[in-house]
Amino acid sequence: MLSSRNICSRTERKWIKPVGFDTGVKTYNSLTKQKEPLVLAQERIATCSYVRFDILQRILSRLFEINVIHVMVITDIDDKIIQRSLENISPTVLARMHEEEFKRDMQALQVLPPAVYMRVTDNIPQIVAFIERIVGNGHAYVTSQGNVYFDTQSIGNRYGKLVNLGGVIGEMGAQDKRDPRDFALWKASKPHEPYWESPWGQGRPGWHIECSTIASSVFGSQLDIHSGGIDLAFPHHENEIAQSEAYHQCEQWGNYFLHSGHLHLKGSVEKMSKSLKNYVTIKDFLESYTANEFRLFCLLTRYRSAIDYSDASMNDARSTLSTISAFCHNAQAYMQGHLQCQPIEDSILWERLSATQSSVRKALADDFDTPKAVDAIMSLIHHGNCQLQPATKVDGPRSPAVFGAMLSYEVHDSSGVLNNVVEELVHFRSEVRKFALSVEDQAQQDPQTGSEIQKRHPQPDRVPLLKACDALRNNLAPLGVHIKDRGTNSTCFYNTSQIFNLKPMPAPGRMRKPDIKIVILGDMNVGKTSLLHRYTERRFKESLSTIGGAFFLKQWGPYNISIWDTAGSMYCRGAEAIILTYDVTNWQSFVELEHRFLSLTDSANSDSIFAIVGNKADLTDPQARIMTLEEVRAEEDSVPPLPSFPTPPDFPLHKQVSQDDAIALYNRIIHYKALEGTSPPAEKMCFETSAKTGFNVDVMFETLFDLVLPSIIQKRSQSESPVLHLEDYNEEGMKSKRACCT
Repeated sequence: MLSSRNICSRTERKWIKPVGFDTGVKTYNSLTKQKEPLVLAQERIATCSYVRFDILQRILSRLFEINVIHVMVITDIDDKIIQRSLENISPTVLARMHEEEFKRDMQALQVLPPAVYMRVTDNIPQIVAFIERIVGNGHAYVTSQGNVYFDTQSIGNRYGKLVNLGGVIGEMGAQDKRDPRDFALWKASKPHEPYWESPWGQGRPGWHIECSTIASSVFGSQLDIHSGGIDLAFPHHENEIAQSEAYHQCEQWGNYFLHSGHLHLKGSVEKMSKSLKNYVTIKDFLESYTANEFRLFCLLTRYRSAIDYSDASMNDARSTLSTISAFCHNAQAYMQGHLQCQPIEDSILWERLSATQSSVRKALADDFDTPKAVDAIMSLIHHGNCQLQPATKVDGPRSPAVFGAMLSYEVHDSSGVLNNVVEELVHFRSEVRKFALSVEDQAQQDPQTGSEIQKRHPQPDRVPLLKACDALRNNLAPLGVHIKDRGTNSTCFYNTSQIFNLKPMPAPGRMRKPDIKIVILGDMNVGKTSLLHRYTERRFKESLSTIGGAFFLKQWGPYNISIWDTAGSMYCRGAEAIILTYDVTNWQSFVELEHRFLSLTDSANSDSIFAIVGNKADLTDPQARIMTLEEVRAEEDSVPPLPSFPTPPDFPLHKQVSQDDAIALYNRIIHYKALEGTSPPAEKMCFETSAKTGFNVDVMFETLFDLVLPSIIQKRSQSESPVLHLEDYNEEGMKSKRACCT
């Protein structure tokens, strides 16, 4: 024990060059602050970042033929998740929601998925054992409050391999640490926080320990490459090094640390960050640009450099990508014989191609210098374009082989199936167009001279075919498929990333089937539609209002939530949440609620969530007059006998129903549906809202969305939502026979 502790107590910070497979790549190592030869112990790599490191991963695997093993840790429990979960949402549900949204964003950006995702909460026993060993090795201590801290003094000057710690005081907030630099391995649980059992009591892991544990469980005592943003160098990566070397009792746990520069909004010195509210979401970004355009935007700067995001810089990337696509299209057209050019000086192009291949490999081997590699490729394209000049008269042999070699080098498209489908579609269109362009069998004669008229036209009955071909060409262009007609021949080029990044644009009468259904039910004049409009006009601008009164689809994160406004119970079938709505200025509307509830019992789900909402009044109106129950009855001759629940006392004109009445009705509903113990408390699910002022409207809807999330995630895990055909419904909102049979 003592001797092993002395090993990790050395004051040296000297980097030890690994022994193993030399990749031929030099990369900047944050441990040494200089470029070092990239040597892999067993030809394996662990990395944990996104687009910019996805580029590096592809370079290593495709150009340098290195087998990359990518493991990603999913932190599904931390301070932010716990803080958000205090707002009445399960931390597990919240974490899964963000995890799925993250995976969808990475897929949209065409980032290669890791070999495996590892969740922290699935590895708690391993984390506890990892901490126990560090404590046993004498590099951590347990406090009286049940916290476990890493003892930075136990490793001497070895703490600070990545950054100069002069003036750094460590993590703040804890009062039971021996040294300000010490960091938490295990945090004692606090009231209302999730926890796990451990030898030190109930608690949860610290932030840094999870990555070390999971990396060690996969890769053992040696990690080839660890990567991340430069902001992770300290304290995260620094603390990972300390605790991993203390656990493994080794001199050097990670051989290379690669850190990328921050992404900034142009004109801002701070990194793009959700916490700073200076970010652009991936969803919003892909409204304007494609994944490949963003990837090229990243390629135009060194991965270690900060990168400024702006429309101007993105347009530069788009222009460069357009130049590449245009060259590929022209080269393919030349190879297929659709583009006629003067004789190609292929010897020059072969020489340029060889020089480009050498320059690109050399640039990427020098710390992944992608800007220099892109410059070399664009120079090659320039020389290729100089040779591909259209000509009306061609003399001499053709040289398609050199362009085939250039395309093979420049284009690596994995979407072969899609390519074949597009090519078959374009070929079919070309055959139809040739048929439509064929002229009449006999040429017309000039009635005066008797000579044949040279100008020939397509046969009249084939003109619609030509129009259909033109329409198809025009319709495919926005989808990334560009067709060029040259005489009777047609060629095409297409941007696969643009096709994959298209947002679903439903045809008229179609939309994505919602993941979840919420029904807002009540009498005709209780303000249901006003509630929906008040909410959607601020939170969701697009609406569809033709089915059963009003139908809204809310895009909430990656999920679709439909909200039905109806006065009839038939729409409650399949609803996960039902909002029973009454008018707080009308006691009769409240009485009707219970009748409506009884009528919907058979159609509503057995586990539906219910909310009682009193709406319509301006609860802040100081001019409201007191109105007695007798006055209410005098105004409404048809009021039936009052139910057995409490009689409303005197209320202002704008309020005739109390919150206690709503709570009593909610409790009767829950009892009738046998949902005691599984439904939220009445105090949480009974709302007084004002569609006029917006009072409590957002709170009510967002509370329901949080509660129905588990059902959404369960449905998404079972199958993808199909397409909902709105034409299956008639004007009254009833399903047609065709839809029911289907």
